[in-house]
Amino acid sequence: MSKAFDHIQSMGVKTVGIWLWLDRMLVKDGKWGTAAYVTQWNPTYKANWESFLKNVVKGRDMEVIVTMLVGSSSTERDPYNFEFNTLMPVFSGADILGAGAANGDMTEDSNPKDDFPDNWMIDLGNLTYNSYSRENSDGLPGSPAKFLKLTSRSKRKIFLSSPRVPYTNPGALYALSVTYKGALVNFYTNYYDSNGRLLDRDWILAGNQSTNWKGYSDNWRTYTWASRTAVIPSGTTRISLTAVADSNAITYIGPARVAFGTRNAKWRNYIQAVKDWVSMYSGKTEYGPAIASWHGIKEVSDGWMFHVTRDFSRDFHQAVKSTRTNQPVGIDNSPYFRLPVTDPKNQPWFNDAADYYSLHIYRDDGAIPDVSKLDKPFIIGELGADARCPGGGFPPNNCPGRDTHLANRSSDWNRNAVSTFFTVGQNASAKTVLGWAWVSNPTIVVHNTDGTHVLGNAGQWIKNWNPLKSPSRQKRANPTF
Repeated sequence: MSKAFDHIQSMGVKTVGIWLWLDRMLVKDGKWGTAAYVTQWNPTYKANWESFLKNVVKGRDMEVIVTMLVGSSSTERDPYNFEFNTLMPVFSGADILGAGAANGDMTEDSNPKDDFPDNWMIDLGNLTYNSYSRENSDGLPGSPAKFLKLTSRSKRKIFLSSPRVPYTNPGALYALSVTYKGALVNFYTNYYDSNGRLLDRDWILAGNQSTNWKGYSDNWRTYTWASRTAVIPSGTTRISLTAVADSNAITYIGPARVAFGTRNAKWRNYIQAVKDWVSMYSGKTEYGPAIASWHGIKEVSDGWMFHVTRDFSRDFHQAVKSTRTNQPVGIDNSPYFRLPVTDPKNQPWFNDAADYYSLHIYRDDGAIPDVSKLDKPFIIGELGADARCPGGGFPPNNCPGRDTHLANRSSDWNRNAVSTFFTVGQNASAKTVLGWAWVSNPTIVVHNTDGTHVLGNAGQWIKNWNPLKSPSRQKRANPTF
């Protein structure tokens, strides 16, 4: 690591992005996930971190932008990932939709001929080959008393929507859940005005964000998620939920539930841990000069239940600021994907959760979007040629998103993209073009089998071009937000 940082420094690069893996630092005893948990640190990992800051980063007059929480999934691929169930709310109020409330349990059917629960709605997609039937308990663990069997024998999915219930407290946290089994694709939370017009909807991930985002389950499962608490569509008076059943498959959808909710204990444990950690390494400490800024969850805007991770990012921002550190907080955004922060109408999703935006852009042409309407400073936090799959094609259809990397493309593609990003980023007043994962990227730093390191062709281009490569000018390269 230290030798690789030497090469990065030789390019005139002062600021490097790095993952902290806060979950690795935490000791999670039997009280983790409860109100009784008190933050504890792994002494070995903590000592390694401090040595890294003091000897590798600070010792070279460099700095790191620290991403503290790395992507999660419902089936963790790494034991140190942010725990996915942190995002699930706890029901804390009387049911607005549920058993005995607006027919959430599917027991009311005033028209026996249609054998369909009152006030629910269905879009079969294909009336010839897709069908439903109302069933009683199948006797298996977790089976509800009543449920709908959705059968698709076509290429069309089936959409089943719950009754619409009053939305009386905009901005409050609502908890929602559905019990199901089979080929479930995903859920939606729907927001309606008083005329029944759909204003907006939240896409709800039900599967594994890293490998298969669908929520297939061979057993009965109750899945819980949260409503948005910000950027509420104006005029919202009712909400409902929708379950999407996959094509050419059978899915069983049971009761739905909506009530007011609260954040769970893991959410609160994480936020307290963030406060405790930043306090030890804030700008007021001996380690402070080695840390340029903090990020919370990596890439909150892509592939997640964004409205929830956005709320966590807001709480993360407030937690860091409560330590009174002078280190700013950033938030990631991929401006060529969903909810680009470069579009002013999307900025309310981000601007109370960060002091600056970190744009992640992978394009062969090295182009960045129009940043003239951003309401905060920005950096280019990740960059490279198109993130294509090793065998060709693009994620998620041809490979999981985690399997793409700047190094998957030929070095010439990446060198060309990197050179354009640097020059365009400088002209667009980016605070920095971040060296992200450069210590392990062979287009930047090549790790030889004998333990030596050399610059890759993109790294050599940066060294030749970088206007801040002289030691005296490196000291002025620190981003100022």
